Amino acid sequence: MIKNIKFFLEEVPAEKLSLGIPTTSQHWNTEQDDEKYVANARSWSRSLKYSEATALAEQFEAKINWLDDQKVAYTFFENGGLFEYIFFEDARSFQHKLDLVKEYKLRGFSVWVIGQEDPNIWKSLESTPIRKK
Repeated sequence: MIKNIKFFLEEVPAEKLSLGIPTTSQHWNTEQDDEKYVANARSWSRSLKYSEATALAEQFEAKINWLDDQKVAYTFFENGGLFEYIFFEDARSFQHKLDLVKEYKLRGFSVWVIGQEDPNIWKSLESTPIRKK
């Protein structure tokens, strides 16, 4: 994400740049055709509400981990012999992105999709002023 911000700042002044922040979690699934494993193995993802993502992790008793280099929470679990992954957009990952807005003195941020977020994101917004007037 930092590389993208720096790239755009070469062309766009910081006061005109808004950082897009997702609030949906992503659930990655895989499918395997045993007859043609290499040619027909495929994966896809779908967006989940934070509450759905945490419920799915709980259902499969999957430990939620943190990828420090990516600043995102994730988990994986076996389902029918294949692994599924969930990447969580939670308050911690959201706070990291808010910190980037402040660090690079960006105009602000845009969020998609409201209503699917970790409820603790709102606490991050209350305690982190983006720009002083």
